Amino acid sequence: MPNARTHTAFAEAHAKLCELIDRFSSYAKTKYQQSSYQEAEARKDFIDPLVGAGSNLSHRADSILSRG
Repeated sequence: MPNARTHTAFAEAHAKLCELIDRFSSYAKTKYQQSSYQEAEARKDFIDPLVGAGSNLSHRADSILSRG
């Protein structure tokens, strides 16, 4: 059953995802869609933080739920 701690974890993950979306939107044409933008940069700028937000959320939710 969700409680205040799970709500906080989801709110933090949502805020991080919104931040990533805003950053991508603001730089999409000037940086990310340029041929000089490398895959490694995309991974560092977006993929790793996105996966990190999801795994952090999953870990925190599992931890919170297991404590009941």
